[in-house]
Amino acid sequence: MATPWSGARATSRALSCGRRCGRGASRRPPSWASRLATQCRRHARHFATRVCRFTPCASACKMTFLSDWTPCSTTFCRFMQRSSHGRTSSLASAWRASSRSSVPRLSPHRRASVPRRAARARRICIMCFFCTDCKRGGHGQLYCKYLLERPNWRTFPDEPWFQDQYWKEYYCPEGRRVVDFADEPQFSRIAMYLSGRVYLEDKTKLIDIACGHMPETFIIEKGAWIGKAPPPDDVVPKAPWFVKQADRNWGTSIRCCLHPSECLGLVDPANRYVVQQHVLDPFLTDDGRKCHVKFYLLLVGLEDGRRWNLYTYKDGYACISPHKWGSDDTSSDTQVTIIRSERLSTVKGWGAWPAGYTTCKEVAAQVVKQAVEQGKLEGRDGKKQFEIFSADFVLDTSGKAWLLEFNFDPVLRDDDRHASTDDSAMVRAALSIVLPWEQGSPGFWDFAGEFVGRSVDNGAGGEGA
Repeated sequence: MATPWSGARATSRALSCGRRCGRGASRRPPSWASRLATQCRRHARHFATRVCRFTPCASACKMTFLSDWTPCSTTFCRFMQRSSHGRTSSLASAWRASSRSSVPRLSPHRRASVPRRAARARRICIMCFFCTDCKRGGHGQLYCKYLLERPNWRTFPDEPWFQDQYWKEYYCPEGRRVVDFADEPQFSRIAMYLSGRVYLEDKTKLIDIACGHMPETFIIEKGAWIGKAPPPDDVVPKAPWFVKQADRNWGTSIRCCLHPSECLGLVDPANRYVVQQHVLDPFLTDDGRKCHVKFYLLLVGLEDGRRWNLYTYKDGYACISPHKWGSDDTSSDTQVTIIRSERLSTVKGWGAWPAGYTTCKEVAAQVVKQAVEQGKLEGRDGKKQFEIFSADFVLDTSGKAWLLEFNFDPVLRDDDRHASTDDSAMVRAALSIVLPWEQGSPGFWDFAGEFVGRSVDNGAGGEGA
């Protein structure tokens, strides 16, 4: 009497998920499954830390692992995951046909579709990568969205991790595994936050790194001047003064006044502030309005923990005031330009661009180089790290670019926004640099330099390249 394993039809029936195997199900799987398992072990990568096995039972055939569920990026596992949708029978036939095994007896119309099923089976055999949105905030969700557009990226499930004192829930990849990308650096093979970014983000720390590239900056702490105080009112040129909270961005805490003596009356003693005078001769638009540059940067720290690659984006934004600029005007609408008005590549009535791009690129490269060489930015030994951030520049009539601040976690608009402020192409191109793939392109990202910092192990100094 024939066993359930005899014949191609019985083999396909035995491999179909949810179908009964019969008494002969305990026998070894057919040769094509063995070949797939061998190829699985040979090409195992990333999460394939367990060798999978084919385990028929008395009631149904299914795929199991030696431990709890672990997604596998190998040929066999990807092949069998598709089986859970009830398509194992046709895929098994296609694989046998593609591997030059004996072709099962099929009707004429099904025999004609074998090459298509074989090609489909080969398409399944791809190397897969996994990402998890841990809902930490920032741009992690956006990065996951664009990575999942690639054909070989998959979503790895998440699970609750912990709650903070405000009952906010934090998540991690299921089983607290390390995935190819996650917005929690400790669970990701690549970190989306720079180690030491506070030295660029905090304005009081940025002063030491960007000396000579920023307007003269003074510090107020606990309602008093720290270190050097501004000159008397009758000595300074006529121009507005800005009081900015040191640890806040996006222009949300900026106050304006006409004289430095008024600055202390605008602060909260519980916070720290930086004070700067307006650039004396700003490059205005043709109709006399103030304009500052929103300049985007991509900084990548390599796996060796020492080398850093900086990229600058050629097409940022011009933030233009709605009113004419005046040196005695202290209104926020005139002096605080935070709205991204137009693309720099298409802005009209402002002649500082594209010549200003080279100047902004040079200043950004010099500041980042100082941060790397001084050890402010710290490498992660064995792990790549990257971050997209922006810099605010004001150009004067002599062509000099004055750095105001760096903004980490800048505004990045998605496809559903207005086309003039759509940042999806910039983000996709940045991810193609950080995580290259065949169809990727650097887009308008321009390589600005490679810098070598201090060793992660012994703290030895490096030099910029």
